[in-house]
Amino acid sequence: MSEKSNKLCKGKVLIVGPYPPDVGGISNFIYYIHNSTIIKKQFNLDIFITKTRGINKPLVNQFITEIRQILRFIVQLKKKNYDIVHINTASSFSFYRSFLFLFISKKFHNKKCIISIHGGKFVDFYKESNAIVKKTIDYGFHLSDMLIVTSPSWIIKMKEILKCNKQIDIIYNGFDKDKFFPMKQNDCRKSLNLPNNKKIILSIGSLTPEKNHLLLITSIKKIIMENEKYDLLCIIIGDGPLKSAIIDKIKEFNLENNFLIISNVPHDKIPFWINASDITVLASSYEGNPTVMFESLACGKPFVGSKVGGIPDIIISEDYGILVEPKNLNDLTNKILIALERTWDLNKIIDYSERYSWDEISKKLIMIYNNIILN
Repeated sequence: MSEKSNKLCKGKVLIVGPYPPDVGGISNFIYYIHNSTIIKKQFNLDIFITKTRGINKPLVNQFITEIRQILRFIVQLKKKNYDIVHINTASSFSFYRSFLFLFISKKFHNKKCIISIHGGKFVDFYKESNAIVKKTIDYGFHLSDMLIVTSPSWIIKMKEILKCNKQIDIIYNGFDKDKFFPMKQNDCRKSLNLPNNKKIILSIGSLTPEKNHLLLITSIKKIIMENEKYDLLCIIIGDGPLKSAIIDKIKEFNLENNFLIISNVPHDKIPFWINASDITVLASSYEGNPTVMFESLACGKPFVGSKVGGIPDIIISEDYGILVEPKNLNDLTNKILIALERTWDLNKIIDYSERYSWDEISKKLIMIYNNIILN
């Protein structure tokens, strides 16, 4: 078969969701899938980029924005005869918007649709919703051809709330092997103008309540007060509504020399920050499957994370990291100390991370796409 014929036989997939420069796990996921050379060999991938909801945007303006997005989506669907519409969503407002995309795709264009649930709060969102919203969510799941979640634990959670027998599969978040790999710590610290004589703890995530940065700051204060031998630097990379409160807490504790808050770090620079650190920490109350966990492991860095979302499905051994009881100051403090004291087998961490590279994830997604089209 000619190369031209091969191209004509490719399946067509429209991926729906946010895209960089928008930040977050969903945009990261879509970016890597869209740029996967492995997937592109079998599928033509288009993206319909959803715009982030403006928190302080007037309701009328937001409504106009959403109407425009829906009209753009309808036009996009008519441009090509897509085999699959792959809708990526979280909870709350994100799901309401995604439901409209799903409804239009199924009811007016008869497309096969996949819903990927990324948000760590989705089950709580469902349980706290009123009867009308619950019926809307149930109907959306019923309309879809398949659900994708980010870890095995989420299959159990979704089956608890599903009112229909729906196929559910797992697609983990992952890392780019070309960007995330071990580098010499001293070289990375030098390039980032970081000290070589300090233990460095790195935390990457939006500065929002569920990430528990204030708890992390209190934990670092406790470590410094009780362990004089530790000269610690905790680097927090992220931005969000709690930035001022986080800076104020650091000043209140007189920890200005022990913290560095950095916003808007380009993603291709994140590997240098991870490799410059000793451990990465995520003290979240909610998570889906945080990308930084996989990126940390790929660089050979142990991951200290809360027992929430899909984190326990990945940190299955203390060879790779340590699990923490969520919102527990003493446990977080003790586990950070253990991680700092332990001699880690970096090669074991790196070897384990290989199964979560985007190349491996792309192969799994190809199987899912093919099964949806054939069935």
